[in-house]
Amino acid sequence: MEGLLQYLYNGDVLGFIRAVFTYSFGSADAFFAVIALAITVPIYIRTRSLILLSILWILTGGVFQALSPSLNIFAVFFLVMGIGGLIYQLFMSD
Repeated sequence: MEGLLQYLYNGDVLGFIRAVFTYSFGSADAFFAVIALAITVPIYIRTRSLILLSILWILTGGVFQALSPSLNIFAVFFLVMGIGGLIYQLFMSD
C-alpha cells in the first residue's frame, strides 16, 4: 500500500488511480476498459446506433495509432471493437 501512496506524494493522481486498478484487478486493462465504457456507453444510449459507435471506435483507434505508437495495444483494442461492431451489424441486421 505504501507504493500506491508514492504516486500521491509525487502529485500523480492519474498514476495513483491506474495503480489502484492494477493492484485490485491484476492488470491495467481494467483501467482502460472502464475509461472506454464511461465514454462509449452514454454515446450508444443516446444515439442507439452501433454503426456510429463502431466508426467512432475505428477513428479513435486510428488516431491513437498515429499520434502515439506507445498506445498500440489501446489503439488495436478500439480498432478490433469497431470492426467487430460493423461485422456484427452487417450480419445481424434485421
